[in-house]
Order: sequence, then C-alpha cells, then structure tokens
Amino acid sequence: MQDAFVAAFGAGLKPGKSHRLRIASLSGPDPVAVAGADLVVAVGAAAARAAATGNDAPVLAALISQQEATTLRTQAGNRRLGAIVLDQPMLRTLRLTRLVAPGARRATALFGSENTAAESQFRLNAKRVGLIPETTRIDDEGQLGAALDRLLQSNQVLVAVPDGQIFNRNTAMSILLTSYRYRTPVIGFSEAYVRAGAIAAVFSAPDDIGRQAAEWVNEMSDFAQLADQTREPRYFRIAVNDRVSQALGLETRDAEALAQAIRSEERRP
Repeated sequence: MQDAFVAAFGAGLKPGKSHRLRIASLSGPDPVAVAGADLVVAVGAAAARAAATGNDAPVLAALISQQEATTLRTQAGNRRLGAIVLDQPMLRTLRLTRLVAPGARRATALFGSENTAAESQFRLNAKRVGLIPETTRIDDEGQLGAALDRLLQSNQVLVAVPDGQIFNRNTAMSILLTSYRYRTPVIGFSEAYVRAGAIAAVFSAPDDIGRQAAEWVNEMSDFAQLADQTREPRYFRIAVNDRVSQALGLETRDAEALAQAIRSEERRP
C-alpha cells in the first residue's frame, strides 16, 4: 500500500523543487527521523501519529480516515498538519447509490453518536440526488441489530459510511448478512467491503492519493499552508459486485462506466 503511494507521489513531484522532502511510512509508533526536513509526508495512521507528535516540521498525512485526522489534530502538539483523507465526498457516494440502485426512493445510513457532521451531509446530499434519507444514531454495538431491523423494513438501500463505531471488524459482516436477509443492497466505502457483499463502492487507491499529495505539494510555496487543511480524495475508482447485484435483482453495471458518469457530474458547474 505504502509503496504504491510513494511511487505515485515521487512521479508526481515537479522537477526543480528545492525542498527537502522525507516520506515517513511506518507500521508502528517509533519516532520519525525528520531532522532538517521541510515537510514530512506520513503514510498511514501510525506514521501520521508519530510524525505529528514527534517533530515541529509541517506534516502532510495521507491514507488516513477523517476520524483519524480529527483525532490527530486534537492530540498532536504539532498544529501544522494537513491531511488527505480516504473518506469520499458524501455526494459522490450518493451519486453512485442513485446509479446502481435507480429504483430506490429511500436510502438509510447509520452513524455513531458523535458523527453528526456526516449525518447532516448524508441527509443534505441524499435529497440532492433525489433520495429520501432516513438515519439513526447508535451509541453502542448492542443497539445495532434492532436499528437495522427497523431501518431495513422501510428503506431500499443502505449506505455504509466510514464510521468505526458502526462498521468495524465485529459488525461489518453481520450488517451485510442482515441487509441481504431483507434483500436491501449495501453501498460500501471500500473495495474489500464490495468483495464481502456490498453491491458497489467508491474508493481511492494509494496511488490515487499519492498523485493528489504530489499535486498539493507542487502548488504550495510555503508548507505552513497545510495547517488545519483537510482534503477529500480527488481521484477515485468504483468497485462492483455483480454476483450480489444479480441475486438482489439489480442490473449489473460496468465499474469504469460508473466512474466516468460520476466524473462527468462532478465537472458540471
């Protein structure tokens, strides 16, 4: 994962830059050796935590979630922290939802008790694409089964959002199985979740984020400009699960055609 990011990042940097750049790619919390660096590009959550707390250089964190970026900013003493998160724009995900489940009128999503911003974005953007939104908040995993039973009885598609309180290793498969029992398609947020049984997902690969990180570095004259900035993925891909779509009576769609359709919508003013 890190290798693909590093390759795309290095290939995307403009030649002739005088900045000394060091990429911190760690699997553990060991201190990052960054003496003299103008910028630390930290790949993954472990590297981002180490870089943000272990030095005074500006940090560009990549391949982390929005929740991880928020936590880093709260805990880190280094305030010159920018991030490119893996979380897709909510409107992009809901455009995919509309394309792969064109007959759906109602869409639902579950959120952790503190994820109010994402819930608001879901409601707003569902309406933008012509879907009636219904959401619920979960305080603990014990509430998940009852909430799913209630929501899936009246909604025609479940949109999975990257909220660790809802979708984690303990719950991800049971959510898919419950949704399948109700014959409700699930829109995922990762390629792995599509392989597990979601009908489709929009996601960004490490080289997509590496390319975007290089473009961000190229446009900056001062790395202090990173401070408190978070950018959503610019480049993305679509994954589809034809087998599950067919089992649910949905038309199968070509992944690249779906991606092109969404890109066309995003280019419109």
